[in-house]
Amino acid sequence: MSKNPRTKTKVLAVVAAINDLVTANKSAFTAGSVLTESQFLSLAAQVADLNAPAFTTSPANIAQYNLQKVGTYTKFNKLLAHRGLVIKASNYYTSFKIVAKADVQAEVERISNRAVVCSRASAILQTGASTFNSKFTKLKSSELVRVSAMFRG
Repeated sequence: MSKNPRTKTKVLAVVAAINDLVTANKSAFTAGSVLTESQFLSLAAQVADLNAPAFTTSPANIAQYNLQKVGTYTKFNKLLAHRGLVIKASNYYTSFKIVAKADVQAEVERISNRAVVCSRASAILQTGASTFNSKFTKLKSSELVRVSAMFRG
């Protein structure tokens, strides 16, 4: 979060507004609920300063529209996680499902696995930067084996 007190206040106001919105629309945010893209964005549009895109079937700038939509979805998930809820988007972020209680543990494991992968990648990059000064040299056969283990398919 920013060190600027005005930014902190604005961020806190957005988080509080999302909290109020979810509280006022609990039926939309209960485990197993499904929201369409238009329903989700319609709810998100009620939060001032969230920067949620207005729903449209043909946005002028599709990339910006999609980035705003994913950013909005992520902010909701950050708040919902504190109550053991998570939204899973599907079909290219056109459908939003609140994960059923029975499936939350699988989401916890998925997120934990992703964190392990990111941590490992960070460590490898740090080692490469410090050992090889961020300059490429041909990998040795033992290194090729390690790298090939990280490739999928």
